[in-house]
Amino acid sequence: MLRRFLPDPFTQALLAMVLAASLLPARGQVALAFDWITNLAIALLFFLHGAKEPGRSSPAPGTGGCTCWCSPAPSSPSPCSAWRCGRC
Repeated sequence: MLRRFLPDPFTQALLAMVLAASLLPARGQVALAFDWITNLAIALLFFLHGAKEPGRSSPAPGTGGCTCWCSPAPSSPSPCSAWRCGRC
């Protein structure tokens, strides 16, 4: 019964890391190294996410980089803020 209310293992690990970082913060050169590592990991994450998108060799013309969108919402400033259609 209690198992139903426990968060999943990923959430537990995330909370454990936040607690560990709060109790044992990085200082000095270690903090600088973690700053670099974090920035590189985030850049790599975004690069790999963009590199793995299937079927996107180049953005569709006129969509501003967005693909598979219906016509823009009446008040939207760009095609990227259009409503998502069910045909994709």
